[in-house]
Amino acid sequence: MKRNSQAAKIKILNIVLNYIHSRDWTNYDNFADAFVDNILANFDAGIFDLRKCLVGCSRAFFRLNSITKDRFLSQGLTTRITGVWTKSVAERLPVLTFTDIFPELLSIPDQAVRGAAANLDVSEDKIQQSLRDALREKGASPIPNRRKDTVLEVADLEHFYLELEGIKFSFSAVVKGFRSLSKLNWESISHQITKGYETRPNYIFLLSAKEPVDGVITRLVNYGDSVGNRHLVIFVPPMDVAKLLRWKGII
Repeated sequence: MKRNSQAAKIKILNIVLNYIHSRDWTNYDNFADAFVDNILANFDAGIFDLRKCLVGCSRAFFRLNSITKDRFLSQGLTTRITGVWTKSVAERLPVLTFTDIFPELLSIPDQAVRGAAANLDVSEDKIQQSLRDALREKGASPIPNRRKDTVLEVADLEHFYLELEGIKFSFSAVVKGFRSLSKLNWESISHQITKGYETRPNYIFLLSAKEPVDGVITRLVNYGDSVGNRHLVIFVPPMDVAKLLRWKGII
């Protein structure tokens, strides 16, 4: 998906050129254009390391301006570039629901799973595996098999891609089972949501076997706003989790 419009490219190029000229450096060999092209390509692929975006750019720029890559890549430059890119992506993202991705769930009436959803005491592993299986059927990739939790865990399903109507989106997913938390409040999930956003996915699934307490949905939207993507978190309540499990033959 070409998420970065020509307007976004122009904005980032202007940031880089103004940054260069304000320091009396010279844009040798059209360094800025190559750098910005690499930024857009790498960021779109989920690679946010600006140092990697310098690969293939003119070495003469650094040599003739007598600067190092570390000196060039200041925190201020990084923050401004990332901010413009994030805003440009968010402006082009549609609002997605779980049933937009899995319309099969629409054929399952609420009353068919209402009892199960009220006490969805299914192991978290089974919910995770059902989601993996369903995503694989839709062509999502990469979806590796689940291993045991470790301190290095970023999300229950780390950064993956799924094409919808010819457009490729990036996702991560957090799954909370019935016995994994006493109640679904912001404090119990915030660390997983923020870690799940480390790779800057377009969306984060949050599947919960328990209903949220008051205010959680608002906090999720506020977090999305804070990173420039109001619709970042796709919350999947117990009713829809139960429909997923019914569709996959678990309940």
